[in-house]
Amino acid sequence: MSTQMTIGGKTVEVVARKGGWITYISEDGVTKRARVSKFDGYKAARSNGAKAPKAAKARGGKVAVTGNIIRDRSGFKPYKTEEGTKGLDNGDKVARQLRDLDLDGVYGETARAIRHAGTEEGTMEDIESSLRKRYGKLNPGQQRMSLGNRLRGALRNQAAA
Repeated sequence: MSTQMTIGGKTVEVVARKGGWITYISEDGVTKRARVSKFDGYKAARSNGAKAPKAAKARGGKVAVTGNIIRDRSGFKPYKTEEGTKGLDNGDKVARQLRDLDLDGVYGETARAIRHAGTEEGTMEDIESSLRKRYGKLNPGQQRMSLGNRLRGALRNQAAA
């Protein structure tokens, strides 16, 4: 069972389709790849250009558009660090507490809060070591975000106890 499509007026046999790409065998037997939109009779399921501005207006213009993905950033607060670089966070108590800390400081503060909340056993150094082992493979922004979430959880557990 093979699927046939036309590209540039020539009929080709489709081998695979992944994402927006189609792999096909041309009339001369050569395997090639082309964007789905290059095939004759292709109709776009959606129009990227028309959707992004409409969505941006609906959210008050505080969005980030990356390709087809629209991210609502209306809940974030911009700030400047002491070095003058711009940052973006949700502006809660934990975010304000972590703004001026470097990554090592964030690890230390999170380990301290986890130890104080009693959610993990061991010394602060052991807890910090386990955090570094778990999150060290992530990029610095993901590490800060993950540690901030762990810190929020520890503070929530501490308040509940």
